Amino acid sequence: MTDKQYKVHVEKGRRLTGSFNPQNLEAALNSNAADGWHVVSSTWRSMTSEVMVILERDAQ
Repeated sequence: MTDKQYKVHVEKGRRLTGSFNPQNLEAALNSNAADGWHVVSSTWRSMTSEVMVILERDAQ
């Protein structure tokens, strides 16, 4: 069985406007994907305007 590594990425929206920039999240996910990470779960927290993404890859 292959060992796994996990990473949590949190992308926060702007506090005053509550807006969220999906391009920032996309850039972060593409950067992590280049290092072998893939998304296994995500959730949106509307109270804090942030998305939390769980990433996984085979242990290095």
